[in-house]
Amino acid sequence: MDHHFWEAVCVIIFLGLFYRPVKNILSHQLDIYSKDIAEKIKEAEDLEQNAKETLEEYERLHSEFVKKSQLIAETSKDNIVRIAEAASKKLKESIEIQKALHKERLMLYETDTLNEVRRKAVLRSFTIAQSYFKDHSDQFSIKHIKDSLHTAKIDKNLLN
Repeated sequence: MDHHFWEAVCVIIFLGLFYRPVKNILSHQLDIYSKDIAEKIKEAEDLEQNAKETLEEYERLHSEFVKKSQLIAETSKDNIVRIAEAASKKLKESIEIQKALHKERLMLYETDTLNEVRRKAVLRSFTIAQSYFKDHSDQFSIKHIKDSLHTAKIDKNLLN
């Protein structure tokens, strides 16, 4: 038996002696590593579940927001239409009132102008009549003048 044989026997004994402790250490390290991986997987699954719940919550909130914004838009459209109709109606009423006021003012101006023209015409006719009577006083009697003035006063009163 040569020294190679004994070297081989020593290596086998050495491996036999250290196989179990090395195996236990490696097994223990692998168990620890697998536990770490399992914990990380569990954390990732928890994060995924939490993300799904958060996504569902945000989707629900988004859906509510969309519904509320659509309701606001519809309500706003209805309000705008109602306000526009009310403003149009109010504008038409205001225009009608202004037209009526202008017509009334025109009638007053026409009446005032007509009365003024009549008054000036009567005064002018009195002036002409007086001038005529002064120039031709010898042709008329006083009774005739008084009758003419009386008729003119009646006509003047009818005009007012």
